[in-house]
Amino acid sequence: MSNREQLLMYATVGILLVALGWIMFVKAFRDPAREYRSHASRLVLDVEKLQAEVDMKPIYLKDLNDMAGRTYGHDELHASEMARAHLVSLLTKSRINSEELRMTPVSGRRITGAREIGWVVRTKGPVDRVVDFLYLIRTDDHLHRIENLSLTRPSRSTDAEVSFKFATLVLDKVDGQKPPPITADSFRIAGDLKSKERMVYAMIASRDLLRPYIKKPPPPPPPPPKRDDPPRKNGTQKPPPPPRPKFRVVGLPSFNGKPDVIVGEAKDENAKTYKVGEDLMGGEIMMVDYRPMPMPGNPELVSNSRVIVRIGRDYFAVELGQLLDEKRKLQSDQLPTALKEKKPDVKVIPVEIEKEEVKDNPDTTAAAELSGEGTVEAKVVSKEK
Repeated sequence: MSNREQLLMYATVGILLVALGWIMFVKAFRDPAREYRSHASRLVLDVEKLQAEVDMKPIYLKDLNDMAGRTYGHDELHASEMARAHLVSLLTKSRINSEELRMTPVSGRRITGAREIGWVVRTKGPVDRVVDFLYLIRTDDHLHRIENLSLTRPSRSTDAEVSFKFATLVLDKVDGQKPPPITADSFRIAGDLKSKERMVYAMIASRDLLRPYIKKPPPPPPPPPKRDDPPRKNGTQKPPPPPRPKFRVVGLPSFNGKPDVIVGEAKDENAKTYKVGEDLMGGEIMMVDYRPMPMPGNPELVSNSRVIVRIGRDYFAVELGQLLDEKRKLQSDQLPTALKEKKPDVKVIPVEIEKEEVKDNPDTTAAAELSGEGTVEAKVVSKEK
């Protein structure tokens, strides 16, 4: 090996030893030193934070004592009853009748350091007094919150109905903290009903803002024109007459062999009962037919009963459930046997002509015709010259 090669070998080994020594120094001394410095910095920050909290503890304790003085105590049952009594005192101050008061106790969620309790309140009274009640609750010094407030007024009442949830907190006991004393100031009403702040809400009652909306009725229709009046220029027509009531056969029962015909309006529950031989649709009820026959207009259905009425010499049938206007004329082969054998009675009504000028007039003749009801009527027919 030449001298040159030996020098290169020694130089390479020296460089490797120096690099290895630097790596060992960084791993053994520099990185741990940086980690220790970072950890020390974090500890310093934690100590400063803890020191700040220790310095704020008197302030927090004072605020907690002030908040505890605005509560109703540390016992949940006792605090709930105290809250109820205070709400009743606010109601009395507002001059609302306590007989309309409905209160239901409720318990809310559990939060850090406290428990939520409350009451669901429902009452009603004059609008101004209900507003007084809500104003006194809003300005109350006790720790509370109003939820689900509903204020309505029925359309047929002058009183307003109010319902809401009154929520408050029961704080957990803290070491070294005395419970808030219960004194006369615990039920002190802070709100003043004569203050300027209360007068801002006076418009709710003065303007009757809670009155339900009532739609303005439409104007009355114009009176129909008289017969002698000329037609109007704007082309308005006479209002149509009211619709005629529609009557329907709602029942065809039979009691002791005597059938009844029950007729009523289509939109009315009141009905009238007819007997055989009475007048109906301008004719006479002849019988109730209980023969099964196809339903008119729908032969696939079977109608088991119908009423048969004679109008003049013709017979008409109305099926059970049909309107009287849907009557249909029966042919001779559709009539029951009892009606085929029965002949219609003919009544003669005499007519007296009292006017002498009609008797003496040779151009006037008396004609007889058969009326629709099977009666013969005589009438005077005058020939025009």
